[in-house]
Amino acid sequence: MADPQLAYFVLVALIQLRERRVRGWTLWIVPLLLTVVTIQDVAVLWYDSVLVPIILILGFGAGLFLGVVRGKMTPIRKNPETDQWTMKSSWAAYLMWIAVFGAGIVTKSMDTSIHLIRGFLLMASLGAVVMRRIWIFYSYKKSAAKK
Repeated sequence: MADPQLAYFVLVALIQLRERRVRGWTLWIVPLLLTVVTIQDVAVLWYDSVLVPIILILGFGAGLFLGVVRGKMTPIRKNPETDQWTMKSSWAAYLMWIAVFGAGIVTKSMDTSIHLIRGFLLMASLGAVVMRRIWIFYSYKKSAAKK
């Protein structure tokens, strides 16, 4: 059986490589999918010890910081021909996302003691995706209001 997280990883990788139209409601599809995948994986760890929730929350916080960095690297522009707002991930931001989410996938096949690291990385990935989308949404709203 194929790993659903690997399928998600490939799907998001393909989506992020192309320039796409910025629409308010579609910005939240990928974070929603990643939230479902992350909760399925992290829910098993949550009650292992008292420190696990703290470590997972720290992972989410680290992801929020990475999301701001990735958001700043994402250019949002208005296409003069179609009069639509578009965005495209920069390669640096894309490679950062691959490193965090890819490390989470790699650790899944390792010993069970690595699952906390995997949970941390998945929470960091989730935080980064959510914060990047929030950053893009507000940047889009600010840019659209100016023009």
